[in-house]
Amino acid sequence: MKYRNKKTKTLEKYKVLTFVAFALLVVLLISLLAMNPNRFGPTSFIEGNVTLIEKITNTITKIITGETNPTGNALFDIKLTIPEKYKVISSGENISIIVDLTNFGEAGKTNVSLTYIITNSKGDIVLIEHEKKVIETQMSYFKTIDLPYLERDNYKIFIEMLYSNTSATANGEFNVN
Repeated sequence: MKYRNKKTKTLEKYKVLTFVAFALLVVLLISLLAMNPNRFGPTSFIEGNVTLIEKITNTITKIITGETNPTGNALFDIKLTIPEKYKVISSGENISIIVDLTNFGEAGKTNVSLTYIITNSKGDIVLIEHEKKVIETQMSYFKTIDLPYLERDNYKIFIEMLYSNTSATANGEFNVN
């Protein structure tokens, strides 16, 4: 006579449910592959299936990790404008810029990472600042950057925007008197 306690029965139920869920996932993938096996790879059935599985896996991963435009078809343009009153500043003052971000690609919320870099005339980095934003089609904003003490010099400000394994950049110049 076999004796099983409640804990053993519960563990067995979870094992069965896990197996059933995995089996249903496999059936779903096979069904998708059978519908159009060569859609994603013209050379062979197996290569097409591997590509399809990779695309499904990548899309699911992007959704789980929070990338809100999982197709990755965003195409951004970035524009940096330094208003006239900030093109020449005194040491100890902050600089304000206008940033315009426009998505010319597929509409959808996209997570972007922005990096602001300021260099002096020798190319030495004097400031790096990062921030993240979510953009759908277009965003314009006024950004004030707290500057460290800067010597009299010509400076460049660079913005790099990273999104969906792609980047866009913009730059501008200002002087410290």
